Order: sequence, then structure tokens, then C-alpha cells
Amino acid sequence: MYLEKFRPSRKPPAQQVHRLSESHVLNVAQCNDGLELLCSLPDACTPLVFFDPQHRAVLDHLKFGNEGARQRGRAGLPAMSDDFIDTTCVEIWRVLRPGGYLARWVDTFCLCEGHHLRIAEFVRPVDLIAWDSLRLGMGKRTRRRGDYLLILQKSPVSARTWRDHGIPNRWPEKVDRSVHPHAKPIGLIARLIGAITEPGDLVVDPAAGSFVVMRAACGLGRDFCGCDLVVPNPHRDGERAQLVFPNFPAHGGAPMNIRGTSTLNRTKQGSQAMTSHKSHRRVQEREYDAGNGRRHLVGPTGRGT
Repeated sequence: MYLEKFRPSRKPPAQQVHRLSESHVLNVAQCNDGLELLCSLPDACTPLVFFDPQHRAVLDHLKFGNEGARQRGRAGLPAMSDDFIDTTCVEIWRVLRPGGYLARWVDTFCLCEGHHLRIAEFVRPVDLIAWDSLRLGMGKRTRRRGDYLLILQKSPVSARTWRDHGIPNRWPEKVDRSVHPHAKPIGLIARLIGAITEPGDLVVDPAAGSFVVMRAACGLGRDFCGCDLVVPNPHRDGERAQLVFPNFPAHGGAPMNIRGTSTLNRTKQGSQAMTSHKSHRRVQEREYDAGNGRRHLVGPTGRGT
């Protein structure tokens, strides 16, 4: 059986929920190894974990040869092997509550290759959200414009724990890549946190990157526990942090409203998300109707308006 060597020695109790000890640091950007952090957490302590692995599968497959020149920020980040990513996902399964969710970011290559199926015996894929970053990337055939967010659930699999049924499966939102090479949409993350968790719940991110999950969780009244191997703090790292991630925000969560818009205006991600989403809902594109020879507006459902 695949991943037998990664299987935890024991399963968490079906209904019991464990609390964190006082030694765990919450709501702070920690510099640590994500797998070590997960191993320190008790069983079944969180209903939601975000995971954005720094995988190299697609880069090793494409072999463009100029990664350092085109993607300086990404090239400088520590990469994760497939075995390490799978091991981390199994450890995430352990810390998830029964029925909890793993929100895992994947690119087109990993999705088509079915990398998530290697851990299907632990967490089952139940949904997929396509994030449109509104920025063209690279690609040998079609050019990439965003990533995919796989929603995987720990048994028992049920939709009753998902409370927000207005989240579209295609989410347009710009991000500020000067904050981090892997910046993710704070508007979408905030909606998911609100849909899955309750105030006071713990949200975990073992590869936090720009710590956008921390800002969204703290703004919605949730606790956050997460880390990254690279935590640029201008007050601690000085010149290096300014060169690598010049717009990285200060530690701690910025107050946010329920829609994920930062009230301290540390970034423009939240407001851009809501503007893009409203525009997407009103009018998506103009098309020419060859049947009646007139232009008409086409909304998200494909019907003329």
C-alpha cells in the first residue's frame, strides 16, 4: 500500500478534540520547519489546514534552464520533494478533526498528474477551486494564469460542515507578488475560513509563505498556528529581507472584516478581490451573437443579458 511508511502509528479518536498546550505560539509568523510544527500539534486539533508546498515537479519536468533569471524569488526558496509533501499531508490528516478540510494549492502539472491521489486513503478530494490571478505566466501550450485549490476532506466525508454555499469555483483575484513569490488570494482564503471554521477555532498553515492565512484568520477571530522556513522580518533580518521581500508586512494579523479586506490597508489584495469578484458576477465578457447579428452581454452563467 502506498505511503505505508508514512502512516501514523495510531489514529486519533473519532470524536475527541484535543487542545493546544500553552507552549504553542499562536498568531505569530514563526520561522520553523512545517513538518516539525505539525508533529508537535495534538491529534484532531483543527478543522482546517492550508498547505502551499514549494514543489519542483513542474520545473524539473519543463527544464526551461533560466529559472534563476525569470523567477528569482521562487528560485531562492527551499524546495520540497514529493515524499516530503506526501508525508506532510499525512501528518495534516492526523491533526485534522473528523470531517476537517485540507486546502492544498496545486499547479496544472500536479493536478493532471494526480499527485493528490497518492494520499487519497487519508484525505479525499471533494472539491476544486480555480484561482484566476489575472496575470499570465509560463507554459508550453496554454499559459498559466493562477493555480488550483484542492479541497480534501478527512472522513467522515460530509458537506454539512461547509456553511458558505455562495463561494464560486472560479475565483478571480489579483495579488501583490512583491510581497512574496507565492502570494495567494486573501479574499478567497477568508471566505474559506468563514465557511469551515467557527470563531476561536485553530487554522494551521505549515508552509505559510507570506502569512496571508494568518492575517485572514486573525481578522476573522480565529487562532493561527503556522510557520515557514523563510520568514522575512525587516526588523530582524534587515537588508536581506528588504531585498528578497520588500513589501512583507509586519508580524501579527491585520484586523479584517468578514469579506477579507484589511482595515489597516497593509495590502490591496482584499479590495482587489471584491472588485474583481463583483465585476465577474455582473459581466464576464462580450461576445458576438452570429445568430441574430447583434452584440449582447454574457454573464457568468453564459446567458445573454
